[in-house]
Amino acid sequence: PWVGPRASRGVPAMNKTHAAPERRGKRRRRVRVGAAAILSIISFALAYGYLTRDDDGGEGLENGVKGRHERIPREVPSLSRTTTPSTKGRGVDVHDPTVNFGLDFDENADPPNAPPPPPFPTLATTTTTVRRSPPVPKRATVDEDQGKYKFEVLPPPVIDGSVTNMQEVDPSKQDHPQWMRDMWSEKVQAVDKNVIDKELEARLQSRPPELDHVQPGEELFVTFGTASVTDFVQNWLESAGKLGLSPLFVGALDEDMYEWCKKRGVPSMLLKGNTVLKNRGQQFITAGDKSFKKMGTVKTKFIQDLLELGIAPILTDADVVWLKDPRSYFKRGTYITADVLVSTDCIDVPADKKDNNGCSHVNFNTGVLHFRPTDAAKAFVQTWKTKVATSTIAWMRDQPAFNLITHEGVGGHSLEPAVSVPEERRGTEGHRMVYWAANASIRLGVLPNWLFGNGHSYFVQWHHLTHPEDGEPF
Repeated sequence: PWVGPRASRGVPAMNKTHAAPERRGKRRRRVRVGAAAILSIISFALAYGYLTRDDDGGEGLENGVKGRHERIPREVPSLSRTTTPSTKGRGVDVHDPTVNFGLDFDENADPPNAPPPPPFPTLATTTTTVRRSPPVPKRATVDEDQGKYKFEVLPPPVIDGSVTNMQEVDPSKQDHPQWMRDMWSEKVQAVDKNVIDKELEARLQSRPPELDHVQPGEELFVTFGTASVTDFVQNWLESAGKLGLSPLFVGALDEDMYEWCKKRGVPSMLLKGNTVLKNRGQQFITAGDKSFKKMGTVKTKFIQDLLELGIAPILTDADVVWLKDPRSYFKRGTYITADVLVSTDCIDVPADKKDNNGCSHVNFNTGVLHFRPTDAAKAFVQTWKTKVATSTIAWMRDQPAFNLITHEGVGGHSLEPAVSVPEERRGTEGHRMVYWAANASIRLGVLPNWLFGNGHSYFVQWHHLTHPEDGEPF
């Protein structure tokens, strides 16, 4: 009979009346034979995988180990119109843990309540094709075809010249934190007047041949670098090349960077004013180095030259990686009215999405900038360049100077709106706020921090993974 606790549920339990089991000798022999066969198969597979790999752990002459990522060519492909990209040079695996891309964050940290991040995209060599953009008007106007965007352009406010610029710090007062007072207390020499007169204030006499690949009214993707940040520049070129972004340009801040670009067919030129960086004492210019401030004068001078040529530069630091083409986004809705577009240091995504001055106390981040060649933008860049070159405050580098000038005429942190949008559409695509800045002389659009992310929103918050409904970042 069937007995046991499972019998009450209709499940067979042990039958205690069954015959004795057969002898176990034959069964053990069959187990040993099967285990030996499995071990033989595993050993053969491991040996085959080892023999088909090359010396440095990559793929061998055959298929190697399935699933390995492609390799980035060490030599950057030519980005000229007619040159075929080079694939020479020793490759570097983008997933190699020994490669340092200059990111300071916990590589073992996972985003909260989110799947693990996708692998970094393989930056395959890509031939760049030139894409022409529609001309940028002298003064940005609203496109009549943008019927789905509802907004009104507002006149400039009346400026009170007596208001205090909250970006300015008096080290002798207690109005700002100690670290800010310390920064503003440190002094350096201004750029030599001869350099200012002969290089920084010299106007272009003709169009440089290095810029023949870009036409007036066209956007130009630009980054800057010395030879010490060659890895950053190469990574920037690879990401832009994979997306087919063009035209591109690297502003060389020293001769070695220029030679590196020229050897690889990368559009580049040795920028005016670069003499201020000679004999700088160290190759890699850090934020605390006195040459960092001087570097800002060279960058602002080149921006001014591009605007004088009617070019609309899209400027980024060399450590930026492009994930999508931003040009169409820059022309949507309210942004078409802006003279300048800039990213932000704000890390509060919910506040930034409300687009109601929730991040007004946070600095603008000049790591991503877009200028249109308007008269207002040209006048602003002249003031910006002069401020960086002539100030004796060590802290007055290009980004602090940008923030200081944009807040002139503002009695606080919040800028005055230059557009009015329906409240229910505020902060949405095409309805982002544009502000009057720099004594109401320019229209300034602030890019959303979840689409043009800083290191915190992307690598720490992982906003693009935890909130995929907000769209993929640029």
